[in-house]
Amino acid sequence: MSTHETKETQQSPRDRVVVTGMGFCLPGPGTATCTSKDAWQQMSTGAVNLDHHGRFFGVVPGDVRDLVSERCPDLKARYLDKYNHAQHYGLVSMLEALAQAELTPTSPELSGAAVLTGRHGLDEPVVAYSNALAADSSTTAEAARDLIARTMLAGNTMDVFLAQATLLSSTGPAFTLSASCATTGILIGSALQLIRTGESDLVVVTGADHYDPDRMAHFQELAKTAVADLDGSFTGVVDALQMRPYDRAPGGPNVGNGAATIILERETSARERGAAPLSRITAQSTRRGPLRSAMAVDLKGWGAVAAARRCLAVAGATPDQVDYINGGAEGDLSLQKMEFHALREVFGERAATLPVSSQEACFGHSGAPLGVLGVAATTMMLQRQQLCPTAGCREVDPDCTFDVVTGDAPRDADLRYALSFNYGTGMVSSAVLVEAL
Repeated sequence: MSTHETKETQQSPRDRVVVTGMGFCLPGPGTATCTSKDAWQQMSTGAVNLDHHGRFFGVVPGDVRDLVSERCPDLKARYLDKYNHAQHYGLVSMLEALAQAELTPTSPELSGAAVLTGRHGLDEPVVAYSNALAADSSTTAEAARDLIARTMLAGNTMDVFLAQATLLSSTGPAFTLSASCATTGILIGSALQLIRTGESDLVVVTGADHYDPDRMAHFQELAKTAVADLDGSFTGVVDALQMRPYDRAPGGPNVGNGAATIILERETSARERGAAPLSRITAQSTRRGPLRSAMAVDLKGWGAVAAARRCLAVAGATPDQVDYINGGAEGDLSLQKMEFHALREVFGERAATLPVSSQEACFGHSGAPLGVLGVAATTMMLQRQQLCPTAGCREVDPDCTFDVVTGDAPRDADLRYALSFNYGTGMVSSAVLVEAL
């Protein structure tokens, strides 16, 4: 148990930022996982939703356009039909998060909201742009307008925030960030700055990505050829083996599609409008391991170590106050070893009894949504004072330096502070400190 009473966080009441809503559009058992209740059901039982035609790949079931229309019937079909999968995912997850925060797209609190989106995969922007480039310029005016509209709306990485911000008619800051799997963890840090500097009282943070299963299968075959004569330490993206974070046979990351959104608000403003805060985001930090290669793995985890230490310092907290870690290992053996070392470096001997778990294998390695998903999962655990198991993990790696939560049911715990980690290409690491309320 941590020593909660040793030190309180240093933020003034006006600087405190809370989560008031969470929404999803993720793989599920026959239907999409959209609400917090849906997500908790999957994560708390360690369910794995990665079966797609005999491959381990996370697909959002059904026609997602219908999910958008059910939640926002006023959105015109002519716009919705030109949006891509990632935009549909992002709209569903945002609308679910707004509903939990007791807001609608027309709520006055959203008029000046910031809309921050994370994107990693390029499948859909490339397709939209390629279709326009390949088109015959002598086509009909109507067909040309359709291609141009699709390219402008969905042929770039701004696609999701364009769909979200226009639905909200927001006048606040709006932008897209791409930092691989650390993207939305970093965006949470941006949201903290926007709120604490007075730029916005409310920030919508979404990560959304869509990967085509056949294109990913082709890429996997290419990756196999690329590493055929190497030592086998690089697993790459796989779909033949199930991802099993922290397992002695981790398998490799299985790709998953979807989106996750959280609503962040200044705590005083949220309480004034009668919202029920779900957790407090105390600090976020981003650091990179000191490598001279963009593709190497920092096996010592210095970026993760520096991000965690900075995060705790900003919050005025100590390692002994952290009760739980939402890990960022994704079934990749190298990242798994890196995290073993990093947490031992930050927490010392206490790491051996520090509970750690990952819910990534519930929905797949989704890229940009992972930072928001980790914070959302952590928030639900802090609310319930229960720890979700590590989906897919059967036999913990004997080299593991911490207490991996396993099984098919949540573990009761005494929780106040938790760190959520994500790691991106180039060994960019994000750490977010989340506090129970």
